[in-house]
Amino acid sequence: MSVSVPARIYATLEIRPHKLLFTVLKVVGHKTMVVFQKTENKKDFLNHNFVVNNVQQTANKVKEFVDQYERTHEGFQICKVALILPSEKIQIKEAYEKINIALDDQPTPVTKDKIKQLKNVASAKPSTNQNVILQSRSLS
Repeated sequence: MSVSVPARIYATLEIRPHKLLFTVLKVVGHKTMVVFQKTENKKDFLNHNFVVNNVQQTANKVKEFVDQYERTHEGFQICKVALILPSEKIQIKEAYEKINIALDDQPTPVTKDKIKQLKNVASAKPSTNQNVILQSRSLS
């Protein structure tokens, strides 16, 4: 008997200086899919201090996005939305690390040292004092 994994729905709202980006993700097991995405381009969502210029207008736009999603995706309701705001000091970087677990194209055992290397890659810390979000993916 197979056990069905319930779908989880996540919504995010990213407020950029000139754009709102609303995304709804559906997660089933280990698979993540973007099921709905809306953008609103405008000249001044945020001021030069990264503060929302017109909170009511922005809230109305978010409500419009949520309503559009709920009308078109029957049975799935948005209860919470994660808010993503820019920061002057955050840099988003992608790092790809390849750790060879084969010797002369022959499989080799995964040792504690290899696992330690993978953990170090996953928890890599920036070398500067700036805040950095590191999206790390291990290949091989």
